[in-house]
Amino acid sequence: MFRGRESWDTGPLLPVAAATGASACVQAPAPWRARLARHRAWIEAHCHRIDLAPDLAQDIGSPRWLRGFATMLGLSFAALSFWPDFSAVEAATKPLGDPATRDEFRSQ
Repeated sequence: MFRGRESWDTGPLLPVAAATGASACVQAPAPWRARLARHRAWIEAHCHRIDLAPDLAQDIGSPRWLRGFATMLGLSFAALSFWPDFSAVEAATKPLGDPATRDEFRSQ
């Protein structure tokens, strides 16, 4: 999970500007597309390893099938818990005020 500094992808090094007077080198940032491609490949490999959606028509009763069935039941429960309520919506409360204000609201 954690890696030491020696296993980092170092990439090309750039010299520090001569104006600083330093002789050290700094690491050039990797292009964002290359980093995105590495992350995408890692995520795809991880998803292939854990097999998020097994085929429930094969190997019925196996531990893999039971895990897939439990996942299906959990996702179904989550979807049903967000089912909308079609009960009547309550109207807004009456504005309180003097009779002249009520007459003005009523005339509109």
